[in-house]
Amino acid sequence: MPNRKVLVVEDEESIFGFMENMLKAEGCQVFTAPDAETAWTIFQKERPQAVSVDLHLGRSAMQGLGLLKKIREADQKVYLLIFTRITDDREIEKAKLYADAGFIKPPASAEQLKEMIELLAKGERKGASHG
Repeated sequence: MPNRKVLVVEDEESIFGFMENMLKAEGCQVFTAPDAETAWTIFQKERPQAVSVDLHLGRSAMQGLGLLKKIREADQKVYLLIFTRITDDREIEKAKLYADAGFIKPPASAEQLKEMIELLAKGERKGASHG
């Protein structure tokens, strides 16, 4: 299988840079987007197998929840992960309708960060496979 394509949608440069480096170390081909509109364009062109989405994207007209919904409607197999500072239970519950996993920033531990990167690098959506 060729390198797994992963899209990181994050408006905090230090975080997406860190995630990009860790995912590349796992052998992934990484794409980054600072906003939902750019992410959607990259998603349509590259068709990544996994996407990490920040729910609150400062400069973006479309926020993370809208992007999650749009990606899920376009591709039922893509692995969607939330990585966000938002702790509002209602927002998290809405996002869980589309996402496969979720983590709050910053990660509580190095182990949690490692788990998140492994899920993006290797995780499969339940009931779906990328044959």
